[in-house]
Amino acid sequence: MSTNRRAGIIQYAAPLLLVLLLCSSCRNLFTDKPADSPGTGSGQPSASGEAVLTIRIGTDLFSAPDLRDDMSRTAVPGSLPSLAGQIKRFDVMVYSESGGGLCGSGSSTAITGTEVRVPVSFDFIPASMKIAVYGMDASNTKIAEGYKTGVTFADLSSSLVVYAGNVRTGTGSIDLTVQFQDMTGVSQITMVTAELYSSEEDVFENPPVFSQIFSLTGPGAGITAGDAGFNKINFYANDIESGERWLVLCFLRSDGRAIRTMVETIHVFGGVTTDRWIGSTPDSLLSSLKYTESDFISSNTTLADITMESGGIDTVNFSGASFYSVSRAAPLSVSLSLQLAVSGQTVAVTYNNAPAGLMIGSPGSALRYQCSENSSGNPLKEFTLAAGSHQFRITVTAPDGITKKDYIVEFWIGSGVPETVYHVGAGQDYLTVPAALADIKTAYLNNWPGGTGANASPAYIIIHGEVSHSSSIAITDSAMYSSFPPLIFRGATGSQEHIINNGTNFGLDITSADVSLNGDLILKGRPGVVIRGSGVFTMNAGTIQGDGIANSNGTGVLTNGDSTRFIMNGGIIQGFSMTSDRSGGVHLPSGIFIMNGGTIRNNTTAGNGGGVNVGQYGRFTMNGGIISSNTAASSGGGIAVYGDTANQALFTMTGGMVTGNSADSGGGVYVYNNADMTMTGGTISRNCAESASPFSGGGGVYMYNNADLTMTGGTITGNWAVGASREQGIGGGIYAIAAAGGPVSVTISGSALVANNGKDTAGITKTHSGGGIFLRDSATGTARLTMTGGAISGNAAAENGGGLYIDNENTPDTVSITGGRIGGDNTGTGNSAVWGAGIYVNNGTVALGTSGGSGTAPYIQYNRSGGGGGGIQIQDYNAKLVMNHGTIRNNSTSGMGGGVLVVGTASLSLKLYMLGGSIIGNDASRGGGVAVQSGQFDLAGGRIEGNWAYGDGAADSAAGNGGGIWIGNTAEEDIGSSTLSISGSAMVTNNGKNASGTAVTDHGGGIYITSDVGSKSVTVTMSGGSISNNASNFGGGGVYIQGDAAPGAAWSMVGGTITGNTALYGGGMYINKAGAAVTLSNSNAVISNNKTTGAHGGGIAISNGTFTLNYGNIKDNTSGSTGGGVDVRGISGKFRFYNGSILNNTAKTDGGGVSLYGGGNCYITGTGVIREISGNKAQNGGGVRIYVDSRMTVEDAFSITGNHAFGIGGGLYNTGLVTDTSSLLSVTGNTADQSHPNLFP
Repeated sequence: MSTNRRAGIIQYAAPLLLVLLLCSSCRNLFTDKPADSPGTGSGQPSASGEAVLTIRIGTDLFSAPDLRDDMSRTAVPGSLPSLAGQIKRFDVMVYSESGGGLCGSGSSTAITGTEVRVPVSFDFIPASMKIAVYGMDASNTKIAEGYKTGVTFADLSSSLVVYAGNVRTGTGSIDLTVQFQDMTGVSQITMVTAELYSSEEDVFENPPVFSQIFSLTGPGAGITAGDAGFNKINFYANDIESGERWLVLCFLRSDGRAIRTMVETIHVFGGVTTDRWIGSTPDSLLSSLKYTESDFISSNTTLADITMESGGIDTVNFSGASFYSVSRAAPLSVSLSLQLAVSGQTVAVTYNNAPAGLMIGSPGSALRYQCSENSSGNPLKEFTLAAGSHQFRITVTAPDGITKKDYIVEFWIGSGVPETVYHVGAGQDYLTVPAALADIKTAYLNNWPGGTGANASPAYIIIHGEVSHSSSIAITDSAMYSSFPPLIFRGATGSQEHIINNGTNFGLDITSADVSLNGDLILKGRPGVVIRGSGVFTMNAGTIQGDGIANSNGTGVLTNGDSTRFIMNGGIIQGFSMTSDRSGGVHLPSGIFIMNGGTIRNNTTAGNGGGVNVGQYGRFTMNGGIISSNTAASSGGGIAVYGDTANQALFTMTGGMVTGNSADSGGGVYVYNNADMTMTGGTISRNCAESASPFSGGGGVYMYNNADLTMTGGTITGNWAVGASREQGIGGGIYAIAAAGGPVSVTISGSALVANNGKDTAGITKTHSGGGIFLRDSATGTARLTMTGGAISGNAAAENGGGLYIDNENTPDTVSITGGRIGGDNTGTGNSAVWGAGIYVNNGTVALGTSGGSGTAPYIQYNRSGGGGGGIQIQDYNAKLVMNHGTIRNNSTSGMGGGVLVVGTASLSLKLYMLGGSIIGNDASRGGGVAVQSGQFDLAGGRIEGNWAYGDGAADSAAGNGGGIWIGNTAEEDIGSSTLSISGSAMVTNNGKNASGTAVTDHGGGIYITSDVGSKSVTVTMSGGSISNNASNFGGGGVYIQGDAAPGAAWSMVGGTITGNTALYGGGMYINKAGAAVTLSNSNAVISNNKTTGAHGGGIAISNGTFTLNYGNIKDNTSGSTGGGVDVRGISGKFRFYNGSILNNTAKTDGGGVSLYGGGNCYITGTGVIREISGNKAQNGGGVRIYVDSRMTVEDAFSITGNHAFGIGGGLYNTGLVTDTSSLLSVTGNTADQSHPNLFP
């Protein structure tokens, strides 16, 4: 499908069906499901019956060539894996389109060649049906599919054919070439933006999943020569999800205007490259898509002719010109008619600055317009021109709706009326501009049309050919309109260039005068234009051209005075080179610069601000236009904005583009030293901060030393920073650093988007840290980030902080994220880095959400890291994350901490406080939700849910541990001690299982705690909350805790519940190794309803660790083997039972309440107030089972009662050793189905 957008509005063509079927009613082959889901109504069966359906296997993309030409301008792979011989069975499902659901089905394995006939049996035959066919391979995997809708039973009876083609799964790549005609002049395409979206809806609602920007010049330009008369771009994207995608191509011309937006359909298949375009004939796949001039909206403003008929006596034809002057001695009457050059042009006419009545006629290249004074049925053609000055202004708007051109016709009637058009050049009335200005000044004070002042008619200075001057052109007035009327410079008509060439002198030196540049005129000088006093310079068209030679006056436009104004609506400023700390393009130490259009490009400076330099008294507002391909040797390749201690420089961006610029720092924009930048719209893209010195930062924007950025809209995208040292390119999108002079602040809200930074135009990650934003404070200055909306998405860092890097060593509590999104939309494509893909906190405090969880919520989602910290990483110094509210979801890492990773040092404690919100759906090798090494994690609220650690299926592997939380240290990563506190309403639930609900975590589905280094302890305190419904494939469905040596890993539980968890062993908790110790010491602590799938310890499994029960409840757990409540193993395995209850647990084999095996020990000790093992069940030893070499030591009164064995030993089954020297053990009131209801033997 191809869709074209003009001036921001997409005009939809009728959708083209992308199908591989025999008729236009067939379902799109490339979709993943039938056109509509089956109905659920009753249906009205007409009869049951049978039919035979023919399925034809698509051996290439287009098995129905009669439809292939309808798919032109659609991208597809040049080839797909052949299905020949791969399909072993076809299944057919038939649904009623009028309700009733499945009405028929069939299957066949009799496949010969590329066709199969499948018998289909019907339960009932509806009037209209949907057919889905699925081709299955030898492993019963679907590899082909096809769909057809609107089918009748009669169609089936007439040998209906359905085509089946490749199924789209996995990820693929895109490598497409687009060519476009090399147009000249203002219509020349100098920039193309390419954005890939996941769906049609995303084009309007979400950022792209991938984007590139191409230009003729600048870093990684990208527009190259194509076929004869064409230029081309090559769009490449890797790792794109299979399916239908949308490619949006925006073409911009040389004056910065977007002249066309094309939207093309891209089909991506897993494992292959989409690299061809469907041609207009059935048998063609094209290597490139071509746009010709007719595909673009014309910017033509040429008139075929303009005719003035004066009194029926004199006819003057002004064809091809744009300024005319006619003098007549006596009054006369005139009529105006004109002919448009191309269809789609519109025209408006004013007479003496008032509407000139109607233009009679309809738009069209063959029609003539006539101008009248009124709207009567018989319009008057004639205007009566009395003595004096008269002006007709004809404004032609091109078909693009943007480009406009004025044609001026001046009449002077009578004697003594000065002309307002002054022609300068060889063979003209004036040889130099100063000579014309002298006459204008004289005439202005003597009967000037419109009088003197702001309403005076402008004087037009028309340049013919090249006019050179040996000195500057000074236009000096004591006050605005005191000595000069408004002055308008422009070039004459014709194909030759019209130039004012002042060499190394100033071009125009304007003091308190109103001057405009309006036409096809080139102005050369050093500087090109200087504005002083209350002067106003308006640039509507033309070019201010530098000579490319570095010099101290190499500026295009220079303002000098607080009251000066420069307004740029169009035209080009280019080719200037400044040796001092001024801009090559526009230098604004004071005054106002408003940029509504035009282009500032290819300028350089040895200082700051290659395109625009805004000083301490300057105010720059950018509403449109392009600042591109400028270079600064120091900072601010596109724009530099700087104030001083007393005066703040201001830059406001509401539209336009800052793109393709470069500098050591701040490739796009540099804001520093008491300066403020406000961005509500526009784009800062494809800028580069690159330095030969080790450090470089701020590819898009650099904030430094008392500088503020407020971003409520607009986009910062595709920028990067790279230093000579790989470690020193930081802040691909934004770099904000405080210094001794003052703080910096970045505020992001609304629709602001910081996306796809950190990578160069080839998609290679260049920025070391802070792909999107890098924030750093100083000893005396704070660096503050406030985010209430917007998105930081798709950015990349080669090392740390794909989306955001925070290094606030001296000023904590300065980062607040209460809304917006850091990461991708719901289709994925978030930020990426090796460490901390979403956020990397090297120092300082980050607050997520508002206290109490009110208001909007931030999302950290769909980020991907290679080393650790898929969503957030807290690292190295005294960093802290406080999560009040919001969601960290669907992040991923191949290392530790899919959602959050905390990595400290032996001496510095890092802290994670979770008071609310959700950490959900993240995955990692270890710690799917959260991983903590040498840090403090306080979990007081919120949910850690649905996270998983993907293991390798090996019980002793380091991978696959801690689906929800991983906390501890290892011998390989000996860092420091860690603590975990669980309290309040916190929930750790449904972890250990992947998105489809399958358990994939090896150990610790909910929480994994480990201490391999004895001197570095891990301490966990649980006083509330719940650990529920988690799962692991091996040990510890809820909790896995291990410690090699004391103090090792310790768990203290005084409240909360561990319930509903599942594992192979240790359904609720697995305690492993001598350094692991768990204590329950409050009746509010409950371990219940956990289970094992085939091994021991439904509630708790102990392997050489220590478990102490001193109040608390272990109940309703189930073991697939031994130890329904508690299973103790190993000679160092200890269960110390002071108080508490072990109730209603079940073991499939032995020890419904407690099982002691392989040297395991149980100590009944202390002064028990409540100590009971009751209501448990097992095959043998319903209450307790003691195996050979295991021991129970009874040091206080203790009873085993009310338990049941399906075999023998309802209370206690003992083949080990019971030490009860004081006869304190009572085994009574138990039952058994076979024998020994209380005690065996």
